[in-house]
Amino acid sequence: MRNISNLDVKRKKLGYTSEITAFKGLEIYRKSGIKKKLELVSLISVLKYQEKNFDELALLILKFEKVPTIEKLISKYSKMELDAILLASKVSSEGKSSEVPQTNPVNEKQIENTITAENQKILKIIGISFLGIVLFAFTFQQLSKTQNKPVYPTQKPYREVKRPPIIDQNEYSQIISLIDQNGMKYISVKINGIRRDYLFDTGASNTLISKTYLNRLRDLGYLSRANHFIETQNVQIANGDIIEAEFWNIPKMVISDKAIYNVRVAVLDIGVESSFLFGMSALEKLNVSKLIKDI
Repeated sequence: MRNISNLDVKRKKLGYTSEITAFKGLEIYRKSGIKKKLELVSLISVLKYQEKNFDELALLILKFEKVPTIEKLISKYSKMELDAILLASKVSSEGKSSEVPQTNPVNEKQIENTITAENQKILKIIGISFLGIVLFAFTFQQLSKTQNKPVYPTQKPYREVKRPPIIDQNEYSQIISLIDQNGMKYISVKINGIRRDYLFDTGASNTLISKTYLNRLRDLGYLSRANHFIETQNVQIANGDIIEAEFWNIPKMVISDKAIYNVRVAVLDIGVESSFLFGMSALEKLNVSKLIKDI
């Protein structure tokens, strides 16, 4: 069973049920006195945020009364009701004064003080009632706006990653210095200022780097999966095993004082930091015939 609130009781008393149309509501409003109009307008100021027909009724009443807002209308009728009460009090005081004997000035003064106190009491009650109506309407309006306000998910701050330009050009080295270690030839290569020695292998089709090295370049913002990742493929390593490798595009590699661009490399996650191989995907960016001759 639905709980009956004070608002429901007031609606039933004034004849403003949820089924009433805007035009029927306007008809009831036009036939009402000042006090009832004030109650109706106060009720409408609350219900217009809940029910569409009362929002339409509010617009009809504002148009009929030629006032811009419901709050202005409430203020208008509050003043009219106050004036009516003061006028009634004045008439009552004049009637009482005419019955007081003129020969007793003390009684006349007492009556005047009594009437003034009663008027002040009435003014206080009306003022408090009006303030309560306005505060109730304003509070309900703010609550309605808060409940209807859409809630958006909290977004994490965007951290812009520096994207190095990818330049499609080749620079050729005439002489490349190789490092001899245990009869193997190595070549020193820098990526983003980080140097590593790569095994120089003209028989390898791919250039290899380690997963750890790649992650370091990503942490520094030099590489990102969105801009530099190419694909995933199975590759065969030196011992004959076939493993899965990611292929990435390296924007720039520096060998000695020369640079090569857009180098396709395979990334191996085999737990060995020194797994670097300088193969044909990088060699073809250099002047290979001159390089081999100089070796």
